Amino acid sequence: VASQHTVARVIYSEERVPRKKSWKRRLRKAMRIGILGALNGIRMRRWFSEEPADLLHLRAIGEVAESLHVPFHVTSAINTERTIELMRDARADIGISLGNSYIGRNVFSIPGMGMINIHHEVLPQFRGAHTVLWQLHEGRAETGYTIHRIDATIDGGAIIHGEKMPIELRPTLHETVVQNCARVYERSVDGLIDVLDRFDDVVDRVAPQGEGRSFTTPSFRQFLRMSRNHRQLLRSARA
Repeated sequence: VASQHTVARVIYSEERVPRKKSWKRRLRKAMRIGILGALNGIRMRRWFSEEPADLLHLRAIGEVAESLHVPFHVTSAINTERTIELMRDARADIGISLGNSYIGRNVFSIPGMGMINIHHEVLPQFRGAHTVLWQLHEGRAETGYTIHRIDATIDGGAIIHGEKMPIELRPTLHETVVQNCARVYERSVDGLIDVLDRFDDVVDRVAPQGEGRSFTTPSFRQFLRMSRNHRQLLRSARA
């Protein structure tokens, strides 16, 4: 983050869910998207996390915090008493969320100026969506990121800043997802720094979100459509 900003602490949520709840959640999701969709979703997890991080040569967040002498804490889940305690002790002006699940009001209301989230897709059209994948499903040629306030909804808070960029196509869907995730992650860092540098000005111009759509792990049929649309866009680009 830009030098004029001080990071009070980093809180890493392991998002551990009680076993009974975890199995119920997985079962409900598998019933919704199908067994093949669920298995394919597990296969794709690396496309959006480890592989873009490897491409960008990123270090683990704990390592980075230690190297910069920033206090680093681990909690079992985001909406816990331990997280609340750590947030209050930090006395931060702004909370920044990266890659978390739903954050409750008792957490996001603690920082003096609230919390913001970086969603690596375009809002409000692609709430909950991973970078590129659902854009391709819808036949779009653009991706992007959005920085928004956190409120009691998922990816529904007022938009502070956003940026779109063309999808860079690669020979396979896998390569396209990883490459564009890395691009979007890099660009969102610049956007975050710009927002923090001008926070007092930009929060006065936040735009409430309009109607949008929410997405989750695709069914196998939806994944096939993503793959087909990717091939069509690739053929068109080469023509």
